[in-house]
Amino acid sequence: MLYRLLNFCDMSKNIKSDIKNTMWKSKLSYLFHRNMKDHEHLIGELDTVIEKNPKETKMVISEFIYKNRSAS
Repeated sequence: MLYRLLNFCDMSKNIKSDIKNTMWKSKLSYLFHRNMKDHEHLIGELDTVIEKNPKETKMVISEFIYKNRSAS
């Protein structure tokens, strides 16, 4: 799920290069409705943060993924 969020950050940055990237908001909503229940406030927050600061959001998610990897 976190990797999909990274993809949505990339999509929001590259809307001008590919019109299909405008679908990132609907994909975000679908992802949360499909996998998580009763998190409407979180979807709204992520939507806003990704739209306004996609690079920074991607950096935070990437750091979270890196720090939470198992040491195997």
